Amino acid sequence: MHYSFWYVPGLTSPMWIAVVAVLHVYAAVYVVVGSILLALQNVELAPYADLAKRPVDLQTSALIVFMAMFIAGVGLIAWMVSKAVEANRRSSLGIGT
Repeated sequence: MHYSFWYVPGLTSPMWIAVVAVLHVYAAVYVVVGSILLALQNVELAPYADLAKRPVDLQTSALIVFMAMFIAGVGLIAWMVSKAVEANRRSSLGIGT
């Protein structure tokens, strides 16, 4: 089956596997290094402040704004994909040409 809206000439299955693998390795390194740096930051700040005893500030207003913008963005992407699929179907059926 041919899906023309994600078909990229030259990117074969092994190339897609390589791209996905590189992204996974990048994410894993980011998580590991970020955890190490966070631990080092806590060790460096220990003489000045005990961060574990500080109260948690949830910042719900920022969370609400972020979630609203995220949902709007996902909705926009879904609308764009539906329009691309609709245009692809119309072109394959010969409608509107």
